[in-house]
Amino acid sequence: MNNLKSMFIVIATAVLSSMSFAQDSTKTLLLGIAGQVSYNDVGYQNINPSLVANYKNHSLFLGPFLADNVDPVQKWYLPGFQLGYQIYPNGKGRVFSFFFEYDFNLLSSKIKSGQTDFYMGNTKYTGERTIEIFNNAHYVSYGFNIHFLKYFYFTTNLGVGASWYKKEFIWRANTGEVFTDGNGKSRFGYFNPILKAGIGCNFLRIKTSKNKS
Repeated sequence: MNNLKSMFIVIATAVLSSMSFAQDSTKTLLLGIAGQVSYNDVGYQNINPSLVANYKNHSLFLGPFLADNVDPVQKWYLPGFQLGYQIYPNGKGRVFSFFFEYDFNLLSSKIKSGQTDFYMGNTKYTGERTIEIFNNAHYVSYGFNIHFLKYFYFTTNLGVGASWYKKEFIWRANTGEVFTDGNGKSRFGYFNPILKAGIGCNFLRIKTSKNKS
């Protein structure tokens, strides 16, 4: 986790530094929201709502990460956290804007099935099954925005990444016995694809003036 904190600090410092040392006499910070659907190794048809801050060729976004279809017994979205950074090498155009994006998704959750029958070997038990899931995923992708109605834009990106993943099954029988299966420790996986698409809106412009240095 220390490495992740260091990564966040580096990203935040880079964005803030570009704001602090820019030479424009008038600066505009755009604030907005975005809603996307994502497909990756964490889940399928996930929901990604986020707050977005835009400055020049940079964007920073964060918000909850709602994972879907993580497991067949899942009956609700599993809440997690997302953080990301975009850079627009050619600037932000009036209609099309192309960008590179870094995505961080964190999911740590439990799925409980309630009382159910299960077998261990040839012995039948009744008890509760719990699935403990942990996913720390990082992606790099390329995408574009299509702007419309002045403040709105359609956005999509496709990329690849790596993650540390854990999925452990725990059966607690009514007899007091506990059985486990799956990987109890996080495993590393790479070349995991990600696809995101959605709509955003930059609704607030904040202008500040600063004398040229």
